[in-house]
Amino acid sequence: MLSKTPSTLAGRLLARAEQDDSPAFIFPDEGLSLTPPQLVLRMRQLAAGLTSRMDSASVVLICARNTIELVAAFLGVQHAGFVPALVAPKGNAWATFEERVTKFLVASQATTVLLDASHTVEDVLRLQSALRAARPTVSVRHIAEVSAQGAAMSTLAHTAGSELAFIQFTSGSVLEPRGVAIKHSNVEANCLGMAKVHGWSREDVCLTWLPLYHDMGLVGHFASALIVGSSLVLSDPATFRKRPVSWLKNITAYRATISAAPHFAYALCAIQIADHHLTGIDLSSWKHAYNGGEPIRRNDLQRFIARFQPYGFNPSAIHPVYGLAETTLAATFPPLREFVSLNADPDALAAMRYRPARDPERTVPVLSVGAPLPGHEIRIESVDCPGQVLAEREVGHIQIRGPSVAAGYVPADGESTLSFEGWLNTGDLGFVADGELYICGRLKDTIKKSGRNIFASDVEALALQSGIVAAAVAFEFTHGTEPALGLAAEIHRDSSPEAIASINRRIVDVLGVAVDAIWIISRHDIPKTTSGKPQRRKARMLAESGAWGLALGQVDIPASIKLRVS
Repeated sequence: MLSKTPSTLAGRLLARAEQDDSPAFIFPDEGLSLTPPQLVLRMRQLAAGLTSRMDSASVVLICARNTIELVAAFLGVQHAGFVPALVAPKGNAWATFEERVTKFLVASQATTVLLDASHTVEDVLRLQSALRAARPTVSVRHIAEVSAQGAAMSTLAHTAGSELAFIQFTSGSVLEPRGVAIKHSNVEANCLGMAKVHGWSREDVCLTWLPLYHDMGLVGHFASALIVGSSLVLSDPATFRKRPVSWLKNITAYRATISAAPHFAYALCAIQIADHHLTGIDLSSWKHAYNGGEPIRRNDLQRFIARFQPYGFNPSAIHPVYGLAETTLAATFPPLREFVSLNADPDALAAMRYRPARDPERTVPVLSVGAPLPGHEIRIESVDCPGQVLAEREVGHIQIRGPSVAAGYVPADGESTLSFEGWLNTGDLGFVADGELYICGRLKDTIKKSGRNIFASDVEALALQSGIVAAAVAFEFTHGTEPALGLAAEIHRDSSPEAIASINRRIVDVLGVAVDAIWIISRHDIPKTTSGKPQRRKARMLAESGAWGLALGQVDIPASIKLRVS
């Protein structure tokens, strides 16, 4: 029986340590396995080392990889009564890292920044010097140094501290990243809601390589494992990037039952892992393969199932889901079954309604992401008439209400995503059919062309179906007084001009509109958020600035863009 009493995640660990001495926290990259009492010791050391220099309710930024250091630091900050906020660690570009930390420091009003062992002593000094221009009293410290100081001090009792569990920064795919204030009660409601719908228990094994600075990693795996009482297997995103098969090997080795990832990971595994790397793979334990965080393409799911069913993967384990940082994580969960998709008429979608496709050659697949979590509600509001709630199968603005919805952003900037009566404006468009939600795209990514509403994700999906496009991003730009449709595509080598031209013909055949300009760009040139979502505004800026060079197209582009007509 799962407790319904709101608690901090640190408090959950303390309670578990009193009755569980199994190696429940596993770190394959480090070769470590910790019992709850062992993790409690590390948590308490970090907490004790922090308290000597900080005020109550302070925010602490933690920049770290997925390691025991990060887990102990997050829990230690909570244990001391402070508020953790996770930030991506240093990458290859110092300027990008410094800018990101500065931005998040100002947004969260943090007083302390903790860095893991991947950052040098010089990094600590350099970052502190840079951050003091924005916040003169900020302290930048190594996690190991704080823990070592705490180990020499007396044990710190658990402090209730702030009602905030953590600050979750949004990915910035639409707006600049903002800090979402997540309460302990939000985390409890979300994790217990997911657990109830899909029957999670202490017998489950949660496994992830997703960064904990994103909600799918932090809430979907780490927090859920603490609240449900299941085991946690945590590796670093770099491990997956270097060897995608490591995900499947770890699921096999640890008999994982729960593991989620954004859509790109399923698509990548389906096509890029060589057969000889799959020797010994057994995915029969994987009961819940959650897929969310970005547009989900039916063809990729079918390809993944076909590829891995011979290795024990159950087709009903694939669960397309929907959520966002402002709902803590999940907003909807599907029933336990094989995934459901509809073939939508593109003309009806352009007119903001769902109708089954009449022509099998002109269809837009839309996938169910299930029904609201227990205690939550979803409604669809008219885009043109705010306040008007639409009937089933009418496309509009998705709004959510329930105990997982965050109160707002930090700091409060006068801008709220909550409308009247507690409804969250998600910024996404979709419709409800038979009580289940179907996602069409983001409101800000809807392109008006020839009197039709075109979803950028549909244009991108059709480009990818060509077989010659590795990645694509669609966006709107202005041609005179008329909106125009642009597409930037990363093309596989040796693609013929005829094959490239066929991309546009397919888009015209299905959506009834032509792409006005296509930029053929280098691999990995599409700007993305840290969670892998395309940044369409930034793509438009790159195109219009001439950074991507000449475009193939049918119209005269603004003066800032030189056009080469195909």
